Amino acid sequence: MLEERFGAVYSDGPGMPPLPTRLMAGLAEWRLARVSTDYHVELNTFFYSVPHSLFVSRSI
Repeated sequence: MLEERFGAVYSDGPGMPPLPTRLMAGLAEWRLARVSTDYHVELNTFFYSVPHSLFVSRSI
């Protein structure tokens, strides 16, 4: 049913451009961040949720 409605969107036909042959630099930004107790990190005033396994509790 989806293929009938959206076949043009989901098919990789001959109209698709070829993949780039060189690496595209500058598309990612890597930073260290501290995971809060609500499992979020802040980057450029935006909050992103992360897996709970990345939270490290510090018991004193």
